[in-house]
Amino acid sequence: LVDSTGVTGIYVTHDQKEALSMADRIAVMNDGQVAQLGTPAEVYRRPATRFVADFLGEANFLNGELSAGSNAVETSAGNVAVLSDLAGPVTCCVRPESTKMVAGESPGGLAATVVSNVYLGDFHQTVCKLATPGPVEWRVTELPGDSEVHAPGTAVTLTFKPEDVAVLDK
Repeated sequence: LVDSTGVTGIYVTHDQKEALSMADRIAVMNDGQVAQLGTPAEVYRRPATRFVADFLGEANFLNGELSAGSNAVETSAGNVAVLSDLAGPVTCCVRPESTKMVAGESPGGLAATVVSNVYLGDFHQTVCKLATPGPVEWRVTELPGDSEVHAPGTAVTLTFKPEDVAVLDK
């Protein structure tokens, strides 16, 4: 109705997928305040805060330090290439569908071990544990048949593009 009449409409929902699929612009609210305003793609791919990232779907988080002028965040799991002008303590946010996984160790990625696999029909999700001092889990979502399914205990390397990393001020 809104599309056919050209009228501006405001729709309030707690269903994130519904909001992402219907809206031209989304305002994510937190404690009565606008946490982020933007297109569905902007707020999903480039969340402004951890709250927005968590609220709009699954996300992987890794804390680290970004030096001024650097293009990599130093983390306990290794360096993460990013496109950001922030500096200081930051959190890297990567959506599960942006992560690729290959067996064994490869340069330029994060070393991990497969913990579990779940086949969900339209996609396959793998949970990995990063090779870090603390327990950091990383989820990988892939279409069935897009890659090899790795058994629990398999050493893998997780990779993603710098443009797929949202750098959040810690």
